[in-house]
Amino acid sequence: LEGFNCPAGKSSSTITVGAGESLAYSSQEGAKYTSNVDCVVKFRRGASCDKLRFSCESFSLGKGDTMFVKKGNKAIR
Repeated sequence: LEGFNCPAGKSSSTITVGAGESLAYSSQEGAKYTSNVDCVVKFRRGASCDKLRFSCESFSLGKGDTMFVKKGNKAIR
């Protein structure tokens, strides 16, 4: 299980996920949500992967924050 934490400030990353791989994602390090994080992460299927599946143990957004999930040209807010 790999992990990814968004760094402080503005960032953009692309992560390719292959068949049988899993990834732990966190919008930032630490238990407390802080300001000054503007993080865009694109998850892409690797050549060995037919589809991606997401699940969350916990999920929380700060006031005024948004999350978009985009599949092709369709975005869900």
